Amino acid sequence: MNRYFLPAALVAVCCIVSCSHNTVEGSSYTGIRFSGELTKEERSTGRMTPEILWKFGRLGSFDLSSDGTEILYTVTDIDMKTEARRTNIFRIPSSGGDPVLVAEGGSSPRWFSNDRSIAFVREGRLMVMKADGSEMTAVQGLDNFESYSISPAGDKILFTRRVKLDKTANEKYGLPGAGVRIIDDLMYRHWDHWSDYSYSHIFVASFNGKKISGAKDIMEGQRYESPTAPFFDGSEIAWSPDGRFIAYTSKRMTGRDYARSTNTDIFLYDLSSGKEINISEKNHGYDKYPVFSPDGSKIAFQSMERDGYESDLDRLFIYDIKSGKAGRLIRSWDFDVENINWADNSNLFFTSAHHGTV
Repeated sequence: MNRYFLPAALVAVCCIVSCSHNTVEGSSYTGIRFSGELTKEERSTGRMTPEILWKFGRLGSFDLSSDGTEILYTVTDIDMKTEARRTNIFRIPSSGGDPVLVAEGGSSPRWFSNDRSIAFVREGRLMVMKADGSEMTAVQGLDNFESYSISPAGDKILFTRRVKLDKTANEKYGLPGAGVRIIDDLMYRHWDHWSDYSYSHIFVASFNGKKISGAKDIMEGQRYESPTAPFFDGSEIAWSPDGRFIAYTSKRMTGRDYARSTNTDIFLYDLSSGKEINISEKNHGYDKYPVFSPDGSKIAFQSMERDGYESDLDRLFIYDIKSGKAGRLIRSWDFDVENINWADNSNLFFTSAHHGTV
């Protein structure tokens, strides 16, 4: 979420310019074919219709290369007649140009190994390949995960996975044929999904570009989650530039307290010692989306003031790792702060809904 606003804007312009983004010279699609070409009738009317809108394709996840020259992004095409869909991964120069197809049937693309390689998810497996799309292979030792992030040096990987810690009614009382739930506390349902007796935890492992080893649950035994429900946004977790720290969002509550409160906090986990600290303990509302400065000395994040108020003002906070102090910037700014990015070690930028525009 936080680092993708500008790449998203550029890619959106490229896709709007041409509906035929999914026809790439030199590529060969397999399976269902989607046509992004406008019909003669659609061209003649000059009107935007739902059918034309679908032909643009849906932009998905993005990743900017470390040198800022190229963007990876996904486009999902949907056939309105059959409702079949296909998601493909493209790359495009950040200065503009023609998109190039690099992988069919993938999501969540990420650059790594100094932009020489690309990782992405396909059918529940983490795949890796060279930047030109060649030598594609599945990462060994990694399955059953929900999101992932490779460290800046490319030698470690974090991923999230649901860990079952609670017993079902059947497991408690030995009634395997009883399809029931015994509910005696909140939060048994969050929006559109029931509690599945498991929690999203962060795992960290060594990574050599082909396989992982030594995976460790840094939240072992905790009945808390990261990323937080209901969105489980991977942007709530961040690597420090040197790969020593992980900053992540979690709500350390259960039951009724969890259901009634919006008090999430950001925790700074030290991989070398296994210790962590709460960097937003004094704040009482949502604290989310940590972003490290380029030198790793500071963490910017979004913070709401009041507990239980989901629509509170999103403020900009900075945490200084050396002093251990956090404070609010630009107190006079009376608009939400979102999509925080560091320009350098002392300047940053963000997006905001200002008088009806972003």
